[in-house]
Amino acid sequence: MAGGRHWRWFYSAFDVNFGGSNEGGGGTQNPAPWSPNSVFYPVGVYVTHNGGIYRCRSAHTSNSGWAPGVAFTLWTYVRPIS
Repeated sequence: MAGGRHWRWFYSAFDVNFGGSNEGGGGTQNPAPWSPNSVFYPVGVYVTHNGGIYRCRSAHTSNSGWAPGVAFTLWTYVRPIS
């Protein structure tokens, strides 16, 4: 490198467990109802809303405008509730 500069790159990956009482959802067998009340939804969690089951595709904290079936960048429709 010019001028005697040396660059070092550091990359790290980790898995974070977002546990706690303010985390919503569950698995496909028993998903929790979606809540607009500032609930944290990690990627992969399932919720029920308006007769369907949805999977979170982008981690976020809920608000009334980000409901499953409305916020398509945050939720993926899985199937109807059986």
